Amino acid sequence: MRVKDVFQRDVGRSIPEVIRVNSDDALVEEIDEYVVTDHILDQIEAVFESYEESIHTLSGHTNVWVSGFFGSGKSHFVKMLGYLAENPEIGGRTVLERFTERVDAPRLKALLETSHSRAPALVVFVDMSTARDVARDGESIVLPLYRALLDRLGYSRNFLLAELEYGLESDGEIAAFEEAFHQVSKDNRTWKERRYSVLAKGEASHALHKLWPERYPTADAWAKQVDPVHITAHWFAERALSLLERRGGGCKRLVLVVDEVGQYVARSPGRMIDLEVLAVALSRPRGMIWLIVTSQGEIDPLKQRDSLALIRDRFQINIDLLPSDIEEVIARRLLDKTLAGRDELIAQLAPDGNKVLINIGLDSATRGIGPSVDDDLRFYPFAPYQLSLLIDVVSAWRASSTSSLFGVLHKPIISIAQQLVISHRIGVVDRPAGDLVTMDNAYDLLESLVPADCSGVVAGVVSRYGNNSIETQVTKVVALFSTVDHLPVTPDNISVLLHPSLAAEPLLTEVIEALGRLTADGYLEDIDGSYQLSAFAL
Repeated sequence: MRVKDVFQRDVGRSIPEVIRVNSDDALVEEIDEYVVTDHILDQIEAVFESYEESIHTLSGHTNVWVSGFFGSGKSHFVKMLGYLAENPEIGGRTVLERFTERVDAPRLKALLETSHSRAPALVVFVDMSTARDVARDGESIVLPLYRALLDRLGYSRNFLLAELEYGLESDGEIAAFEEAFHQVSKDNRTWKERRYSVLAKGEASHALHKLWPERYPTADAWAKQVDPVHITAHWFAERALSLLERRGGGCKRLVLVVDEVGQYVARSPGRMIDLEVLAVALSRPRGMIWLIVTSQGEIDPLKQRDSLALIRDRFQINIDLLPSDIEEVIARRLLDKTLAGRDELIAQLAPDGNKVLINIGLDSATRGIGPSVDDDLRFYPFAPYQLSLLIDVVSAWRASSTSSLFGVLHKPIISIAQQLVISHRIGVVDRPAGDLVTMDNAYDLLESLVPADCSGVVAGVVSRYGNNSIETQVTKVVALFSTVDHLPVTPDNISVLLHPSLAAEPLLTEVIEALGRLTADGYLEDIDGSYQLSAFAL
């Protein structure tokens, strides 16, 4: 049996690297494959308990801040919140029906059934990292939100033209305008076809002249005299409720799901203030508008800056997705085993399971909890702590990265884990069942995040000893994990991180000998029993 044969599902199947909150591509898969851990379910229920309470008490506690490291599933989490709140029918079943078919959540089901019947919601998704929603870098955060709301409700995304539509709709003249526009527009196109064209403003002005020549005596009169729309957070809150009443299809609540807010506002103190003002404005309608945002950090650490400390006070509901959540997601979504696969692995563990546990046991203050046979089975072909270590490594390098290191740093952990299994170059998928992912291969996958001076040391070792040598394997592990503070890079831990299979003997002797040669040659140095790249080699 090969490694690929132990999995319940095709381990090489396409799993999107990034979940876009404002994209409906692969929506059924995103809903049906969403893994709900106990902690995630608790967090979802906490949000909807507050949501349901706001229906009864008109609470202003309507702002939600969702934090977590990159790749922790924040976008997927808030997308699920949004779809559960609105509960559309997808593929013949509502989102709540799809969700509760897989998840035992009677409390959540009761909360949402009450909310759907008493205060149905319209949800608008906004992604602050995409050009589709953010027209100009640096614009106030309220503008992408208003643009997305207009689009969702069938208005023009151009603020000036949307204001024209709103006014005509108020006066009951929108149908007459659209007919006049059809007559004067290029090739007799409809308003909805032309309103995103750069010529739409001039053609709209011509249509208004045709309808009311006494008010607009020339074809360009309206275009010349119309004033820009001044959009503030408080104006937006009032207008949003008005638009919801007009075109919301009976919905009583507006839910704004805004992804990547933390990154967007962190670039400028002005944007931070914009977010704080927006949060205040949206909470004033007492439960009518909900704001759910994501950030790559918890709010508390942001207290070091006064403007961000203010933001913390405006988000009453705080959700933090934990590393254990993504570990469980990977185990269930990617690494779930067949009965035959489990039996094969158990058979390999049976002769001396305790020896295997010792061979892959890590000495670490935070990652050194002894593995169990059950954990070995769930996380195979990874050792149980390896996913946590990958999170530690990527998080450490992200904290000190520059824009030139964007690539792999912005892959979710599940994509990194999948590549370590299936990659033709370094993966284990076609090897015999029992082979393990080793962390020198993780270096090969993550090499682009390693600074040039560190990768240069590795390249020197490869040149001297060969790419497949134990010296190269050891140096890659040292280079990769030197940034993880709580992991001493000792001979024992290096041996554990390179352990190649369940049936293999420990590599400790080979590792110690390789460390001696690498130290003598000036590539590594021993600092109180923990190894690092030599300062002289960097």
